[in-house]
This record gives sequence, structure tokens and C-alpha cells, in this order.
Amino acid sequence: MMPGIATAFTVAGLSSLGLPATAGFVAEFMTFLGAWQSAHPWWLFPAVIGAFLTAVYVLRVTKQIFWGPKAADAHFQHLPDAQGPEWVALVLLVGPSSSSGSRRASPSGRGHGTLPLLLRLGGAP
Repeated sequence: MMPGIATAFTVAGLSSLGLPATAGFVAEFMTFLGAWQSAHPWWLFPAVIGAFLTAVYVLRVTKQIFWGPKAADAHFQHLPDAQGPEWVALVLLVGPSSSSGSRRASPSGRGHGTLPLLLRLGGAP
């Protein structure tokens, strides 16, 4: 039931919790790195706790909405999947979120995403 919407919601949720190769990973990693290198590295602990709580919440909600037992209410038994313009919106929202974390460089030649960040930190892809 609703596989397109479930996939889009799941990818957005995984990006929100900072899964590698998504846009959220770069932002979360830079936040952790900045907290660690600041004059107050103890800020890293609330950030990690927040990331953990986000993961628990997003994964729990995704499981309950899309992979939990079917609702008893007859109104929810035959919900259609995304149609027409909804697919355009899903692709426009999920595509950049799932690809911007792993692309090598933007058209301007400046590096964005996970790979340039790892290369700069000395990691090999």
C-alpha cells in the first residue's frame, strides 16, 4: 500500500537522521566536527543525544505508519499511491536529498557532499 509515498518518506527520514550519502549526513557531520573542535567540545554530547533521539523517532514513526499492522478503519484500507504531479514532487524532493550527500562536485567545480569532505579529512573513498 502506497509504496512510492512510503519510499519518499523513508528516504527523507533517513536523510533527516544523518544517514551517510544523504544531504543530512554532511550537515550533521560538520556540526559534530565543529562542536568537537570548538572551545567547548562538551556541546558534542547533546548533539549526539539529539541525533540518537532523532533516529529513534524517525525509524519508529516510519515503522508504525508504513510497516505496522493495517488500520482497522475501512477508510484507510484502499489509499492510492502517488499519482501524476505528486510523483514529480516526490522525485524533486527525494532526488536531491539522496544524491547531494554523495556527489563529487557541483557544476561550478566546487566540491560538495560526502566524498570531498572525506578526502579533505584524509579518508579514501
